[in-house]
Amino acid sequence: MSSSTKIYDEEDSKYIDSVINQFNLLLVTATKVEKETLHSYLKPIEGRAKLIKIHQGKQTYFLGVFGQYNIVHVTCDNMGSTSPQASISTTIDAINYCKPTVVVMMGIAFGAGRPQRLGDVLVSEIVTPYEIQRVGKNNTINRGTPGAACTILLNRFKHITDWEHKIRRRTPAIIPGEILSGEKLVDNAAFKKKLFTFFPSAKGGEMEGTCIYAACDGRVKHWLIVKAICDWGDGTKKNRKKYNQQVAAVAAVDLCSHVFSSPFAFKDVSLQPVSAGVAPGNDPTQSIAVIPSTTEVEKEILKEMTEDTKPQQPSLPTSAQAIVRSFLSLSDQKKIEIVKKVGIYDDSFTTMYPHDRDKEIFSRARKKNLLSEMWEALNSAAPFADSVNPYTNT
Repeated sequence: MSSSTKIYDEEDSKYIDSVINQFNLLLVTATKVEKETLHSYLKPIEGRAKLIKIHQGKQTYFLGVFGQYNIVHVTCDNMGSTSPQASISTTIDAINYCKPTVVVMMGIAFGAGRPQRLGDVLVSEIVTPYEIQRVGKNNTINRGTPGAACTILLNRFKHITDWEHKIRRRTPAIIPGEILSGEKLVDNAAFKKKLFTFFPSAKGGEMEGTCIYAACDGRVKHWLIVKAICDWGDGTKKNRKKYNQQVAAVAAVDLCSHVFSSPFAFKDVSLQPVSAGVAPGNDPTQSIAVIPSTTEVEKEILKEMTEDTKPQQPSLPTSAQAIVRSFLSLSDQKKIEIVKKVGIYDDSFTTMYPHDRDKEIFSRARKKNLLSEMWEALNSAAPFADSVNPYTNT
């Protein structure tokens, strides 16, 4: 679901003081598509029905759950590193405000070229600023100091084995390596060729990474840049720009969501997962109280999938609410396993925002009379309290 339709609870800026020990992961984005994609993956923190929105000084912060961890998200008002409200000032403000132990910037980048493909994900081993140079009469010497990313975070991204996100039936490559960073929006083949002549081992480039590591220097030792390829910086950026950027943003965020879904991987960087329990009244495996008619099923599924908020103490769920809530509680990887098992998987799911994708999944299940199969698959993954399939006669 895009952030334009998401509803937020606003809190006073002092709210963070009461929960600061529970929010040690700061996520940073730079563009609208990155922000909207990230928010489509966030869930409300325990006990809340909405994401939390906080205004503090020149920044706006969002609090939610990403994977298995409570997070604070901040987005830059301007691309690049050094302009007002760009990445260095935004990140420093955020670090001072929420005092994270881990900072991750995710989003979109340009790639070096073949054999890379659209949506492949660059993960920073080092970030190299290319703007700082000595320009002499006969030669140009780069004087930017590369910043080395956190080796623990890098290790977790290098060694995942079960990420199943798809772009046109292929899983994007995860490419650790050097990422170039500068103030230029690169979209010129000649400039790009010159740039990669200077830095032949670089895997790609972007505009904010330099100041992420500069902002973290001396403040946060665990940081990483994760950005997926949306173009090649060669003058063809405008070709299918919106689609390519969305595909790349989803790939980067989905990878991060998958990695941060491990409750054990980040103990060494002082991240603690949220409770695995479900808030009272929201248990998707509660007993199913009502078996509605076919028309009622369709209406309730649509209502449940389009609700932005749910009551703090909801009534006992109907069969439609129970199956939807059970499905929404799963990881994206598990959701895809379920829809493949049921037989309603489509490649287009990989380019859709998760909320829109989930609505489409239930729409297809209803139209193809596969809710009974959906129930059985979900019951196998996380058994319902009531073991009687309510959809056998719908």
